[in-house]
Amino acid sequence: MTHSLLHLSTISAVNPFPASSAQSHFHEISYSFPRVRHCTGDSSNCGKNAGTETVAQIGRQVIGANGVSFEVESTYYDDVGARKLTVWWTGPSDVVFEDCIDFGTDEWYGGPEQKEQYWPIQNGKLQKYSYISKEEDNAAISERYWLSSSGKYIYVHPEVPLFVDYHNVMDNHLCLIAEVAAPYSSKRTMNILKYDIWFFDNAKEAHLHAVDTYLGKPTGVPDYRMIQYPIWSTWAKYSRDIDQDNLWEYANRIADSGFPNSQFEIDDLWEVCYGSLTVDERKFPDMAQFVRDLKSIGFRVSIWIQPFINKGCDPWYSEALDKG
Repeated sequence: MTHSLLHLSTISAVNPFPASSAQSHFHEISYSFPRVRHCTGDSSNCGKNAGTETVAQIGRQVIGANGVSFEVESTYYDDVGARKLTVWWTGPSDVVFEDCIDFGTDEWYGGPEQKEQYWPIQNGKLQKYSYISKEEDNAAISERYWLSSSGKYIYVHPEVPLFVDYHNVMDNHLCLIAEVAAPYSSKRTMNILKYDIWFFDNAKEAHLHAVDTYLGKPTGVPDYRMIQYPIWSTWAKYSRDIDQDNLWEYANRIADSGFPNSQFEIDDLWEVCYGSLTVDERKFPDMAQFVRDLKSIGFRVSIWIQPFINKGCDPWYSEALDKG
């Protein structure tokens, strides 16, 4: 691998971090690099017909900030024929980092799952969108990954308190915003924005590399029985009105009718309150024995676990809130 072919255009300042501790002369930075992907033979060929593409505007929010550090590294990897650009900001928790990547003329894919999904994503708009899984906007999946039709991709590291913006902060730009603000923990003492941009010859190579490097693949195959046969959920018949007696009757009716099953799922409110993960013994006086009984008539058993704690579900909610 080689470290080269990176040009930082400090339009208004030669040094973004002057010797003065006040750092009052920090200005917006743009970075660009030659579009040559691979150099062969005489190194003089590396610059031919290269041209320069402005990829992003970085450091937009960091003006007069103390305690901010900045690193950028450009590396060419011969084994995959691609260049990696890593940008890394760190600073106090009250500093907001904001770097904006130009959509250019490419088509872009990735970003969060949304109720109204736009493909390619530059056809939609996001305004400082908190990058977590959430009920709002049906955002069940929010992978920190974006892929362009020309072979670029972006990956934002998981420790970043990330918000994203399409077209609002800057027109035709994807802006990565790191801010210690809700829904992220306010107890962070430092803020960080770290991301990698890779440059491949085409989108297929880029995506396969992203899968191998960051996203990963399944390590096994799905359970055949779970796919082949019905999941008998208590919600479908009883909603939240469940107890040990009516579920035992329900399970026996299914078994006596000869219906196949992949799973018997004990759904909403088997617990004291949403998120307590504590069995409501008024409804299920002996949950362990009940599960053994269900298994004895041919069922596998699961219970519904939700990724939240309801407000008022105490002491669990208050304890979680106190601990950030």
